[in-house]
Amino acid sequence: MKLHTPYRERIQYYCETHGIEVPKNFDTTQSSESIVAVDLKAEPARLLPRSTHQWKEILKYIESAELPVENTKILDFKRGCELLLENGRLVRGLNFDKHHPKETHNENET
Repeated sequence: MKLHTPYRERIQYYCETHGIEVPKNFDTTQSSESIVAVDLKAEPARLLPRSTHQWKEILKYIESAELPVENTKILDFKRGCELLLENGRLVRGLNFDKHHPKETHNENET
């Protein structure tokens, strides 16, 4: 039997284990999407309160928050990878463990 954990729990766990502050307003219904951004310039690094499932939307959100992309880490919890901006497009970067410890998962899962 497979336990599906919402993205919000995965994101919060990742942030806790990587020293990233999660804003109080992140725990909303729209914050259960798979793509998030982290402000690396904040002390400590801080998760932006909005998430999305579209790569273009996260770029628009970062721009509207007036954060330089080079000071922002974009994480995709569906694919389990960092997203990097290259030539105006987001491309897959380094992989990370996207699962919450409560989840069981198949090693071949994408």
